[in-house]
Amino acid sequence: MADKLGVGVIGCGNISKAYFSLAPLFRGIKMRACADINMDAAKARAKEFK
Repeated sequence: MADKLGVGVIGCGNISKAYFSLAPLFRGIKMRACADINMDAAKARAKEFK
């Protein structure tokens, strides 16, 4: 596989942790971004999985 598809998550609440944790199981994707109306939540999730 040449390149991975960059994926972003909208909403950085509790379920987003599961999405980021499970992403490595999918060989064709790479988590690239997260967004949330609560900037602190988005920054915290990004820092956790950087």
